[in-house]
Amino acid sequence: MPTAAKPPFAESEGTTPEILVPDPVVCREFGVTPMTLYRWSHDPELNFPPAVKIKERNFRVRRLLETFKGDLLRKALAGRAGRGA
Repeated sequence: MPTAAKPPFAESEGTTPEILVPDPVVCREFGVTPMTLYRWSHDPELNFPPAVKIKERNFRVRRLLETFKGDLLRKALAGRAGRGA
């Protein structure tokens, strides 16, 4: 009897596959253009989630995007607290 294939991007048994978000959706979520997304992807200091290329299309891992959003929010709040606002 054949065994079931592992879901793509699953790290080990019992984990769920990663949710991939196409770059046009990422642009809408962040309110940026594709060129800005390209620049963010190539800026090592920004630590933007890398693209997963599938048949010439770019996708981002949802979990990594949410982590990036959380980091941005923490930095913004820390900046406001530092200004005494």
